[in-house]
Amino acid sequence: MPTATAAVRRSCMNSASVINLRSRRRGMSLVEVLVAMAIAGVFLSGTAMAFVQIMRANDLARVRMEALANARHALDQLSRDLITATDSAPTGGTPLFSTGITSSTPILTGNLIDDDGDGAIDESEFTGVDADGDWVAASHNRHVQLSDTNPGIVERKRLVGWSDPGDEMVLEDPAYVLSDLTFRFQPPVGTSTAPYQRATYGVTNFDGEENVLVRTLLDEGVAPGDPVTSSTGPVAFNVLSFGVLCYSERLAVIPFASGWINTWDADAPPAGGALRLPVSTYLTVTVYAGVIPLDKLPPGSRIETVTLTTMVNIEKMLASPAYNATRPTY
Repeated sequence: MPTATAAVRRSCMNSASVINLRSRRRGMSLVEVLVAMAIAGVFLSGTAMAFVQIMRANDLARVRMEALANARHALDQLSRDLITATDSAPTGGTPLFSTGITSSTPILTGNLIDDDGDGAIDESEFTGVDADGDWVAASHNRHVQLSDTNPGIVERKRLVGWSDPGDEMVLEDPAYVLSDLTFRFQPPVGTSTAPYQRATYGVTNFDGEENVLVRTLLDEGVAPGDPVTSSTGPVAFNVLSFGVLCYSERLAVIPFASGWINTWDADAPPAGGALRLPVSTYLTVTVYAGVIPLDKLPPGSRIETVTLTTMVNIEKMLASPAYNATRPTY
């Protein structure tokens, strides 16, 4: 049987174990707490910075996608209207097509970036040729060779050695412009009861908002006195630049002329041409794509933009006997 001495010994051992266990469960020292807080702070600050960067990138991507959709919608709408432009007119009317750079000053002269790497910023005038003297035929001509066996068969053969849209260093770093454009077209079936509509495009204020590319439609009847209705609506917002170039079949046959000009008047076609409308148009639109509102940008800040360009042929002019009789051969 266990003796009293053994019981006392076990009691002492149990007390020692409790003391050791309590000593092992003691709290963290102040130094350990500070070290743990420092490690946690480093981790959390890195996580917070990553989160901020992700949110910033998400905002930039969202705004850029909105700007891209904005610019694309403008060119899509313009293309649908322009492709059916006509030189026909209501009874008693005359052909209608006019465009030119307006006297309005763009909110910015350009994007403040040297896009073509020539050491100058926003230096190119909005014309159909090299306007700033940085074009070099040997380096910047972009005329595709169409034959593997005959090097002389190239795209736009007559313009080899002369700058024109599509060449490098031409319209790559342009100053911003604001053009207006007015023409008559035949509306798609089911969209209007009028045989003709007059479309006007220009950048202006709309519903209290600035820098809006606005489309105004005016229905035109067959004869004077017929009912006429009109509508106005936006096609793009935050538009910094809107430019239109027109292709003249008469200017195109002049040696070393690209055929592209930034003005047109159907009442006085360039160089006495037979066509009252251009055969083709070059359209460009630049939309602001920054997160900070445009009117709150600090002076001299880098400007985030989206620029889209397209060319739209006017089908009726392409099919015109007058064009096919005078068009340049390549």
